[in-house]
Formats: sequence, structure tokens, C-alpha cells
Amino acid sequence: MRIFRSLCIALALWCEPLASQQPVGTTDVMWANTSGLGTPVLDARIHYPAVSTGFGARIGSPPRSAGFPVIVFLHGYAVIGNDYSAMGDAIAEAGYVAVMLNTAVFSHTTMEQDTQALFGAMVQETNDPQSPFFGKLDMERAGVMGHSMGASVIVYLLNEDPSTDPTTACINPGYACGLALAPVDPALASSFAPVVDVPIGCVSGLGDTLTPPVVHALPFYQSITPSQGLKFHYMFGTACDHLNMCGLAPNSPAVFERVKTIFEGFFGHFMQGSKTGLEGILGVDGQSDPNLSNFQVETYVPQTWADSELHVGQTSRVSISIDGLFGLVLAANSLSPAPLPTPFGDLLLDPVSVGTFQQGLAAGQRFDATVAVPNNPALIGVSIALQGSSPTANEPFRLGTAVSFVVQP
Repeated sequence: MRIFRSLCIALALWCEPLASQQPVGTTDVMWANTSGLGTPVLDARIHYPAVSTGFGARIGSPPRSAGFPVIVFLHGYAVIGNDYSAMGDAIAEAGYVAVMLNTAVFSHTTMEQDTQALFGAMVQETNDPQSPFFGKLDMERAGVMGHSMGASVIVYLLNEDPSTDPTTACINPGYACGLALAPVDPALASSFAPVVDVPIGCVSGLGDTLTPPVVHALPFYQSITPSQGLKFHYMFGTACDHLNMCGLAPNSPAVFERVKTIFEGFFGHFMQGSKTGLEGILGVDGQSDPNLSNFQVETYVPQTWADSELHVGQTSRVSISIDGLFGLVLAANSLSPAPLPTPFGDLLLDPVSVGTFQQGLAAGQRFDATVAVPNNPALIGVSIALQGSSPTANEPFRLGTAVSFVVQP
């Protein structure tokens, strides 16, 4: 195991430096675990948007008063969070605080318990005026991402089965969604069948000989039935192996670049309300990746996104994820001040001005609607809101999420 870890560290050092989008700071923390389960001290390296680059640099100002969104990263077997420096920097460059857990090197159970306790520790830090992270961590927007062993732990960490015995399994403390990279089949670690309600994604590669997707990622994906959002499995071809997808190896850098697009889009959509986040996964951009081998998605709440903002004289595409043969896009002048319950889910649009925008049959698991803005300067500043709806994996028809726009020059 030491040889494997040393190999991962060496390969990580060979990686080309990432093009910096913004300064990234790092620091090491050792927070007390007060849960009574897992490791007594939660050791982690934190990568964060900073005012300058370097270890100990001062953390930057969050774009929202609640703080930066947070992504907790769970390492693979026999390695630690510090080994994933390329991934930590990429997460921070995308505007998140990345908490790279170093504990539980060989135990999925300990990792599960530590990551549950970590949520409470982060809440305490952002509420503590004496902490350097005071007011910097938005725990309402916290997600989890893992690699290999850490990826398999995600399903247990996100468990929300109220009948679960807390002495043998955790209950999701508040993580909003999860993304698994090259997951180990979780059934190999535990016979407990978790219930995951939040959106979850899976990334694997046919070049992975350590955890081949057919043996691990596919059973992982098939075992999950969330009630919110969707689940997807993005399978690369043979260029993607166990190490390069998470930045631990320098070969096929395009794979790591696409993984960055995937995690930015996934967490951006489900934690930050990004209008275009899912384009790099379910959209034309994500589906045309030359390294993509196979793609699966199941929609439980139709997700709506766009390929761009709306501009005068330009055509944009608004898409919705579907699990059936047709899609429907509703339009209104604006979003509703509060969701309006209906038998088909919440109407998110202004009920006074809502109407059908586009509808029709769809091929595949996405319905595309075209939004053509006339070349009229008088339209600058005009607002429009769109909400997708379609069949889902468990309902014949459901209203989905919405996006709103203000027409730009």
C-alpha cells in the first residue's frame, strides 16, 4: 500500500501546473471530532479562493454574505487528501472551499463517520469569530466528492433512511449532493442498503484496471434511486484510468479537464443555481466529448438549463432532462415569489403570465427548446423565466426546475 501511495504522489508531482483562474490559498487544519465516532481529530488540507497564492494566504471575500460554497473531497484507499493537490486547486479555482480529508486512510467506515462529523466541525468554524473561516463557509451549499474508496463512501454518507441504526450507519448531516469518481462497488464494503435522496453523479473510465466500471461503477450507479434532481453516469473510454481522472497522473490531460467541467457544472447547478452548469454534462458540450464512451441518466425532477445567456439578435438553447418521450417548456414574465403547489409538483413561474413556450417529442434523455431573441435593442432588459416539465423515472409527468433571464445586448 505504501508503494501505491508513493506512486500516486510521484505521478501528481509530474502534472503540469494548472492555469490559475484566481489565487488559491492552502492551509492545514486539525479540528476536534466531537461526535464520539471516527477519528478524534479531523485532519484536512483546505484549498480556498484567496487574495494571493500560497500556503497560509488570507482567504478571499465570498461573493455571497453566507460564505463560499464547500466541497468535501474524500480520498482513495492508502492515500490522503494532501495527495490530490491538483484536484484541490481546481475546486478552489472554481470558487469553492475544498476540504481534502486526510483521515481514514484504510477504513471506509471511519471515513464515513469522519465526514459526517466534519460537517458539524465546519458549521462550528464558520460560526466562530476566532476562526479564520468565520463567515466564510456556506454550509447550506455543501457537497461531497470522492475518489475510489472515498467515492463509495458517498452513498453511505448521504443516507437518509430514518430507520437506520445510528451506531452502525450515518444519516446525511446536510450535504446537498455528491459526485463519485471511479467508485468501488459499495456492496463490497457493507451489506447495508442506503437511501439517497439528493442528486448524485458518477464518473468512470474504461481504462481503469483497478476498479473496472463494469464491476464497480455500474453496480454503484444502479444501486441508487434518489428522489431529488437526477443521477448520472459519465463513462469515459480507454483514455481515462483510475488516476488521471482525478489529477493523480499526467497522461490524457483532456480527461481531467472534462472531469473539472463535470464537477463545476454539477455542483454549480445543484448548489449555486448555475443556468449553464449541466451543459458540460448532459448538454451538447458534454455529450460531444471525444473521450465519452457511454452516458446514463435518470431524472427524478426535470432539470432546466441553458447553453448561454440571452442576447439581442442571438439564438440560445434551453434544455430539460427527461425520462420519457416528450418535454414541455413553460414561460412567464418572471419567477413566482413563492412556489405554487400543484398535483404535478411546484409551479415556479408567475401564475398570471405563465403559458406554454415549446413542447414536443424528444429523442434520448433531453428535450431542447430554441429561444431566438429578435435583433431589437428595445428588448434589452426584458425578463423571461422558463420552467421545464416532462415524464420522470417514477412519475408520468412532473414540473421541474426553472431558469430566469434578463435579455442582454
